[in-house]
Amino acid sequence: MKVSLVLSVSITAIIAALGMAAFGLVFASSGTVSASASVSNSVYVSAAPSSNTFGNVYPGSTYDTNVLFVDTDNGGNIESNIMISGAGWTFGSNSIGVSNTLWSGASQSSYTGTALTGTLAATGLIIPGATFSAPSPSNSIYFGLGIPAGTAGGSYTQTITIENSC
Repeated sequence: MKVSLVLSVSITAIIAALGMAAFGLVFASSGTVSASASVSNSVYVSAAPSSNTFGNVYPGSTYDTNVLFVDTDNGGNIESNIMISGAGWTFGSNSIGVSNTLWSGASQSSYTGTALTGTLAATGLIIPGATFSAPSPSNSIYFGLGIPAGTAGGSYTQTITIENSC
């Protein structure tokens, strides 16, 4: 995006301010100068919270898709699309597949949504470009979890990548 500014300078006003007209010098000309500035497009990712927990979930059960993360674009100036991917859940040598995590753009009162994958994918969720009245636009993404029957007990962790693309 290129922004051009044109600045006008009135020579007559400057001379009058200096009192030159009192010496009989009268100038009736004016001139213009131009200036330009290039404004770079930018997008920032600020996901909060940086970590979250589903708490105690039992094998063969699900956790509703209502664990909230907010993706905020602090300081960006263009619209961006939220992209998402993840890794499988791990605890030592035990694992739960990445697709057992579901995501949604709206809080759900059940385990429903789109399965997370290991490949960065478009969510269809948009963060609008910042404006003076809304300098930090954001959008929400919710996660749910399904634990397969027979899963060994333990504290499993998963890494989810959230990326803003424009």
